[in-house]
Amino acid sequence: MKKLTMMAMLRKHTSRKGTLFYCERWLKAPVQKCDGEQYARDKGTPQGVVISPLLTNLYLHEAFDQ
Repeated sequence: MKKLTMMAMLRKHTSRKGTLFYCERWLKAPVQKCDGEQYARDKGTPQGVVISPLLTNLYLHEAFDQ
C-alpha cells in the first residue's frame, strides 16, 4: 500500500484551494510553550484546532476503510 501524507489524503477528497491552504498551515504551525518558546512539530495536529477531528476521521478512513 502506498504511504500518503495527510495533505495527499486531503487532496483526494477536496480541490478547494482555501481548505487545502488552511489545513496545510494548521499542520505546519509550530507549538508554543508556556514560556513563549516555539518549536516545530514533526507529526500530529495541534490540539484545540477545529480541523483536528476532521483530519483524524480522514486519516482513519484512508487507513482502515480503504
